[in-house]
Amino acid sequence: MDNGAVFRIWGLGMSSIHRVRYEVHGERGLAAMADGGVRIHHEPWLRQDGQLQEQTYRPEWPEHADLANKAGHGGGDFWTNFHFANAIRSGKQPYLDVYRATAMAAVSILGWRSCLEEGKPFTIPDFRKKSARKACIGDQWSPFPDDAGPGQPPASLNGNLKPSREAVAYARKVWRKLGYTEK
Repeated sequence: MDNGAVFRIWGLGMSSIHRVRYEVHGERGLAAMADGGVRIHHEPWLRQDGQLQEQTYRPEWPEHADLANKAGHGGGDFWTNFHFANAIRSGKQPYLDVYRATAMAAVSILGWRSCLEEGKPFTIPDFRKKSARKACIGDQWSPFPDDAGPGQPPASLNGNLKPSREAVAYARKVWRKLGYTEK
């Protein structure tokens, strides 16, 4: 973010359609994914004079807009591969390097720890520092049900939910239609 903060939105779920719709709610409104852009909503009673109640921002790519707009995830699939290829060709680290990516992942992990500990604050490690990386060695804490075991957290506030046999059968039917045949 413009103040140096890093955040990541994370979720688990099964759906019959592929769609990502995230919303971040704050004290004065919300920011949400909206059809290839970001929708900002200000609560009417908190708006300042002249401030729009709602506005959607769509990316204006500096280059390769035709390719980015055809790719999935609002251009994210294109830009991830584009910058990865440029890093390989040039030998220079991209802006979103392994340290920033790890910090983004740590936000969701530590955010879930915070939720389970009544909002206790956790500091995101600076993974560029060897001492910060060393402090995380051996940390296997994971909310994924396949990792369940002693000391592992639940995947949701309702525990580790198991989809019904009917839900799994329906999901497999949809996946087969889409060409996915793995079990």
